[in-house]
Amino acid sequence: MSPEEISRVRRQMVDQAVKLAINGNWEEAANLNRDILALLGEQADSYNRLGKAMSELGKPEEARAAYARSLELDPSNTIAKRNLDKLAIGAGSGGTPSQIDTRMFVEDTGKSTTTMLQAVDSEIVRDLDAGDVVELRVEG
Repeated sequence: MSPEEISRVRRQMVDQAVKLAINGNWEEAANLNRDILALLGEQADSYNRLGKAMSELGKPEEARAAYARSLELDPSNTIAKRNLDKLAIGAGSGGTPSQIDTRMFVEDTGKSTTTMLQAVDSEIVRDLDAGDVVELRVEG
């Protein structure tokens, strides 16, 4: 394959991996990122995506390994650093969903927001995760 063809295939595979993640298909996203790494070589962004998928699948050790490898490939990789820190906080907190350590959340200007919810059914909130889409309605 020519370098242009390799670049095109990589871009297509990465786009598909991102779509799988956006749709919450974490197992498929993880598998595709592993394929990208095996077929197209090690790149920090592929390890970042794999780390996110492993985190979402409840596999923190595999997530740590992926983020650590990403950081080895790119020592200035802030995404890998933040996620390793987040995993370290989560490992040490031992908290329940009602006692989440807010240091686990990352705020980037222009990319995230924090909203305080009041009078929300705790059964519903318990199942929410950072990044989940919610619809807020005022009643009454």
